[in-house]
Amino acid sequence: MKKIIFSLLIIVALSIYAVSKAVAISPTPSKAATPLSTRRSTPSPTATREDKQIEKIKDLVASKVAELKLVDKRGMVGKVKTSSDSQITATDFSGKEIKVDVDELTKFNSSDKDSFGISDVKNGDVLSIIGLFNKDTERLLARFISYATNIPENVEAVVTDKDAANFSLTIATTDGRKMTVDIESSTKTESYEDGDTIKSGFSKIEKVS
Repeated sequence: MKKIIFSLLIIVALSIYAVSKAVAISPTPSKAATPLSTRRSTPSPTATREDKQIEKIKDLVASKVAELKLVDKRGMVGKVKTSSDSQITATDFSGKEIKVDVDELTKFNSSDKDSFGISDVKNGDVLSIIGLFNKDTERLLARFISYATNIPENVEAVVTDKDAANFSLTIATTDGRKMTVDIESSTKTESYEDGDTIKSGFSKIEKVS
């Protein structure tokens, strides 16, 4: 009886050992790794919208910078040659003809008239105009228009005297006139040397001996 029991124990032990070996040899199933070449990053709708907004802002900034480089604030005093409801053609003190555009934002001012507008502008009027000058089209978009009180004058002259205390010059023009020129802190002074125009100043101006 003992031999039979011992034989049965040996059979059971061998059976357990065989099953454990079979389980150890069988590969453990695992998830298949995705090859790197097949992995793709799909952008989210939110990220796509943000990228489009950033590009739009960049385009707007670039357009505004280009516009600022093209447009310059400028003022002029000129005599009206022609005028209409939306445009004035004027000649400045140097004889150059300038096209001045007028729109709904243009403001008119007159010390003599309570009501002053584009319909009051007549040929021969001398106007002071401030606006935005387009360097490409060479047109001035008027923002302020008023009658001019002081008209600039272009003269060719030599310095005959210099008052350093009062910052003024006495000049003699080519047609024999004598004039006094006051130099202000806002006065722009330039000199012409060796074919180039360079920045100058009151202290560098010398009178003719």
